Amino acid sequence: MKALVLTPSTHEATVRELPRPIPGVGEVLIRVHAVALNPVDSLYVSHPIAAQDYRVIGTDFAGVVAGASPELAGLLDPRTKLGARVAGFLQGACSVNDRPGLPSPFVSSSGALPIESQGTEGPINVLIYGSSTSLGLYAAQLVHLSSLTSGRKIRLIGAASASKHDLLRKAPYLYDALVDYRDPNWPDKVREAAANRGVDYAIDCISEGATVEKVHSTFGQTIPASPAARDFAAKFFAFLGSDAEDGKVNLEPNPLRIMPGGLERVSPDGFTLLGADGVTSRSTTSGEGEHMRPISAEKMVYVIE
Repeated sequence: MKALVLTPSTHEATVRELPRPIPGVGEVLIRVHAVALNPVDSLYVSHPIAAQDYRVIGTDFAGVVAGASPELAGLLDPRTKLGARVAGFLQGACSVNDRPGLPSPFVSSSGALPIESQGTEGPINVLIYGSSTSLGLYAAQLVHLSSLTSGRKIRLIGAASASKHDLLRKAPYLYDALVDYRDPNWPDKVREAAANRGVDYAIDCISEGATVEKVHSTFGQTIPASPAARDFAAKFFAFLGSDAEDGKVNLEPNPLRIMPGGLERVSPDGFTLLGADGVTSRSTTSGEGEHMRPISAEKMVYVIE
């Protein structure tokens, strides 16, 4: 098979031929049809954390099941059936986080995940930093679904480039307040928008440099851990994969930029657009060809086959 492989010693990613993997216990083999790029993919190449050479890189993928371990194949689970359409992510910037989540945007047999009242009245303040990123665009829609399902009023506050504020004020994003992330005083303006009591929940879609510290500074108080939040993830992904497919809920798809050239062009084109030092240092100069215009409020996708 072909794979995009990082050589940490040279900070280069090239397409190489590798042996086809054999699914281990509890694993499925996916034939990848398309990949989407994330800032972490480019940063992983320009600032490697891998110690070994020849590390396969990538995060988001979509494709079909091409194989499964014997015990999974025998379960007759439609998700492990040959040819089943699947999508997922791996090697991303995931971390352990025990903060309780917002009310779930769906109702299951066990009910919705309860929200922490935080001892306050009025709307729940939610901040999305990097509101015009692909993650931010989805997150805003899910926050509104959470409000609808739980019946709790949510005040949605966003930090994004001023050029994207008109987009973010409109459906389906419908931000209540927006600040320009280039404004050095944006955390103060977020707290003002949150009725001067700080935000209750926040999503940092950038997580680079000082963004984590600044986003954290907008909180009104420390939120205790909630064991119930651990049960949320499995139900959430089931919701995205089944309820949405059945038409029970509609999420507007993010704008896509289909990039030409397949896997071979990810490194020279895609990583050039993403930049080597994070979102805030991206070039605003267009390269050769329409697909090489500066990237913003879009998801770059490469079709593999």
